[in-house]
Amino acid sequence: MPTPDFSVPLRFTEGAVKPAGENYTWVVVVPKTLKEDLSWLKNEVPDSRMIVYEVDNPRAGNRIPKNKGREAMVCVALLVETPRLTF
Repeated sequence: MPTPDFSVPLRFTEGAVKPAGENYTWVVVVPKTLKEDLSWLKNEVPDSRMIVYEVDNPRAGNRIPKNKGREAMVCVALLVETPRLTF
């Protein structure tokens, strides 16, 4: 019996190269609880743009549907909310 192929085909295309003199952007995505203090992170990477998800604050600007203790949910929420990732 042949081994089934469970591989996922990659459907990525190359991105567009930015013109000379333009910079690529980046962002730090951080999950946190209300009790956590992120001042150390802001000190470590002061020039970064951060998108902070408060996982246990239903009134937060960036939040997830339910805190299940999985940081991956924050990344999924970011991708769903900003599908083009134009930061």
